[in-house]
Amino acid sequence: YGAPARIQDYLLILAGVLLASLAVAIALSAWLQRAVTRPIRSVSEVARRVMEQRDFSLRATRTSDDEVGYLVDAFNGMLAEVGQRTVALEATNRSLEREMQDRRAAEEALRTADRRKDEFLATLAHELRNPLAPMRNALQILSSRG
Repeated sequence: YGAPARIQDYLLILAGVLLASLAVAIALSAWLQRAVTRPIRSVSEVARRVMEQRDFSLRATRTSDDEVGYLVDAFNGMLAEVGQRTVALEATNRSLEREMQDRRAAEEALRTADRRKDEFLATLAHELRNPLAPMRNALQILSSRG
């Protein structure tokens, strides 16, 4: 049992350790993919769809009870809150639009009433001046004779 045989045994042991390490690394990678990367990718996909479609009813699926699950719950809670606020904001905007239309209509009605008032006063002044002018002239003639 010589040095070359011993080196060959060490190389076999090293190859076995490397293969076992590789198998553990692959298993760990698969577990991390399933436990961390997929849920985060799912949240990212839902976020992208929400931005594109403006649909705040979409939700990410919770797959675990760890920090990643907590992240998914927090994300879904934020989506629900943003959805509620968006609905409230849209309702407020519709209400403000109706109020602006009512105010514009009232403003136009006031302008029309103001214009009609001016027309009425102009007509009244004209109509009063015509019959009063001869009476005023007659009074001036009478007062100058006296």
